[in-house]
Amino acid sequence: GSGYWGFYLLDHFSDEPYRIANKFAFKVSDKMRKSIFSNKAGAQLKDARNGEYFEIEKHKFWTPHKMSSKFRGKVFLLISEETFSAGVVVAAVFKANKMGMVIGRETASRIRFCSDSLTLKLPNSGVKVTIPVAVYELPGKNPDRGVFPDIMASRKFDDYRRDRDVEIEIIKEMIQNEIGDIQS
Repeated sequence: GSGYWGFYLLDHFSDEPYRIANKFAFKVSDKMRKSIFSNKAGAQLKDARNGEYFEIEKHKFWTPHKMSSKFRGKVFLLISEETFSAGVVVAAVFKANKMGMVIGRETASRIRFCSDSLTLKLPNSGVKVTIPVAVYELPGKNPDRGVFPDIMASRKFDDYRRDRDVEIEIIKEMIQNEIGDIQS
């Protein structure tokens, strides 16, 4: 999937521009210059030499779309070792911009990865291959790991056997505690 679709969801939680990347860099090549990705590079591409990487500053922040109402309540985001790709993009941006509480376990995918792929046909074999031309690093502290939750929700074998949802139990307890604090 595309992490950009997730930004439309995150737009409901922010009025101000928010960070979506620590780093977004393209590797320059003739093929890249002729691709749809050359639009992202803009004027920077003109002076770049083949083989070098260059960072694109304008793709580090996202300006939320205007909408009549934003959600102002508490937001909980569940993550786990089964959170990949676009889910990791949403989770990293959500956490880095303090849009709510992240609960669960570390995501499967790292916050630094290759992106923006081109398809090439190999000259001798004619085989089509897909190669990334960009390095994307999401906001976060350790680019070689996944997104870490604010609250860890580990499961034991018995939790799976009994179909116990540890993450939802944690959220329910947090809400009950908050309601209790308000009523006191």
